[in-house]
Amino acid sequence: MAVIELTNVHKTYPPMWGPLAWGIGVLFREHRDTQPAAALRGVDLRVQRGTLLGLLGPSGSGKSTLLRIVAGLLSPSDGDVCVLGRDPLSQRGALLGQIGYVIRNGRSFYGHLSGYENLRFFAGLHGIPQPSRHHLILGLLRDLGLESVANQPQRSWSAGMTQRLAVARALLTSPSVLIMDEPTNGLDPDERSDFYGFLLDHIEQHDVTVLYATHDLNEAQFLCARIALMDRGQVVAQGNYFDVQRPARAIFKRPAPPPPASVDPGLAEYRKARFSTSDW
Repeated sequence: MAVIELTNVHKTYPPMWGPLAWGIGVLFREHRDTQPAAALRGVDLRVQRGTLLGLLGPSGSGKSTLLRIVAGLLSPSDGDVCVLGRDPLSQRGALLGQIGYVIRNGRSFYGHLSGYENLRFFAGLHGIPQPSRHHLILGLLRDLGLESVANQPQRSWSAGMTQRLAVARALLTSPSVLIMDEPTNGLDPDERSDFYGFLLDHIEQHDVTVLYATHDLNEAQFLCARIALMDRGQVVAQGNYFDVQRPARAIFKRPAPPPPASVDPGLAEYRKARFSTSDW
């Protein structure tokens, strides 16, 4: 039986209210779509126990949306999702501590606290007993190469250090399912190499199932036993790296789409008049 199962999963984000989209365009010069946006379109996926499955795809292909749905943080518009035999959304309480989720940024940490204090805080939220908390945290910091900076404020850490702290937090409860959204973002080559070794050892020792999102073809080839290639909200190929290599290279070599049209036909002229440098 698969640990993670998705059957015909769709996710459509509702459109942004028209006047709000127009206002954002004026103030921040950013386009916001006023039409429903299909992020996932009929995704079918199976991940067996102890497997590291890579979600490979360019930005905007639906990887992060899929991860949030599997983690129970987002509801699908249609389709069925099952993690460890349960619905991660309606049965979230039964899965607490069994799913670890690594996000791409450190905004969920408290910058004035040290790395050790951050992990101690989150360990308390998970109800980890006080006597075992200290040794658990020290072990994770050591294994992830953070022992020497453990008592420094997190705000002083590099992006790579903070990313490794996010991995440590996800492992506090010894989850059997690990969801990782580009976890090597911000890591230098040496840090990446050390992280790969740590992750592969952890999977082997603890029989963990990993869903790992990346846009790096080389990383997917080196790290992932199986790969699901995503493009425009669909899984377009599955298998080992050689099974997905040709369509992956075609997708990643595809030219980027042109920038979207302005929110309103008169917006460009409005900006020109409103933000004219001659008035400054």
